[in-house]
Amino acid sequence: MSDADLSYQPPSAAPLDVAQRLKGYIDRAARLAEDEREHPDPQQPHARPTMMYGLVQDMMAQVLRLEYQLRCFILFLAAELIALGELAAPPDRRPRKTDSGKSLIQLQDEALRDALAPLPRLARFSVLTPLIPASGSKRRRPRAYRLLTDRLEVVDAGHVFARLKRLAHVLSRADRFAMALACRAVATNPDPADERICHPLWFEPLARFLPPECHWQSAPDEAEQADVNFIHYLAQSRLEAAGFGIRPDPYAGLPDLACLDPPPPPQLRTL
Repeated sequence: MSDADLSYQPPSAAPLDVAQRLKGYIDRAARLAEDEREHPDPQQPHARPTMMYGLVQDMMAQVLRLEYQLRCFILFLAAELIALGELAAPPDRRPRKTDSGKSLIQLQDEALRDALAPLPRLARFSVLTPLIPASGSKRRRPRAYRLLTDRLEVVDAGHVFARLKRLAHVLSRADRFAMALACRAVATNPDPADERICHPLWFEPLARFLPPECHWQSAPDEAEQADVNFIHYLAQSRLEAAGFGIRPDPYAGLPDLACLDPPPPPQLRTL
């Protein structure tokens, strides 16, 4: 091991310092996107931003990396709040007025809504909500063959700028997202020693020692590459210390042997 490796000092783990570094990364990506966008037409000043397709792909790689770092940071904050026990109590809600004209199913549904209402809710955000593939057997029409888009072709880049703006918005409210997640995790899993695979703070990539390679590779310099690893480690280690560790699926990679189970016994028909 070289002297350079021995002299390495990890970045600060203070939440404010991590937030300031994330803000710098987001601002740098936003400036780069603004520099690379095509000059707008003076006749259409409010038109959607455009950019060459190759640059859009490169910028989206940076957006995905920043989304990953931001989610790890919010989970890190949530674990810190759980460890410190500094969770805000949910506001009291007035009970619903009973209505004798409602059916039993409607009354039970309202009771369930009242039971879940005190839990804080999160705004929809791609970093915080999993992507669930659509199911169903819909008939698809055959598509005509399309050539790959040329990297020099100018295409719409509005989604890039929208997601960069959303990143800055979520970072400014990271403490609120973390508090909501922490309250939800404690409310649904009151026993921290309960080693269930999934819980409200579950984030599958944290089950691995290192972050995804694509995010590490997309970082523009060595300092941010190190921070990608470090923020991943912060979320992973703090969740483990708080009792909400992300454990790998013990059944991953095993063959499905359900086909070898014996058939169920036949049921006797009654007259």
